[in-house]
Amino acid sequence: MATGRGPGRPRTNRDAEIKLPVKSELKNDLVAYCKARKIRPVDLFEQWITRELANPSQPTLAESA
Repeated sequence: MATGRGPGRPRTNRDAEIKLPVKSELKNDLVAYCKARKIRPVDLFEQWITRELANPSQPTLAESA
């Protein structure tokens, strides 16, 4: 049985790159910020999630309803 993506195999979600709907200038600012601090954007996002879980800045939809 053949494995891998050949010319006859349709493209799947696993083959696609994950892209966030971010404006290019905002994305460029984020990349520059991360490069200046020598961190990965994923690490920055994880720090933000951790901080938000510890101290939410806005109520969730369930809490505000």
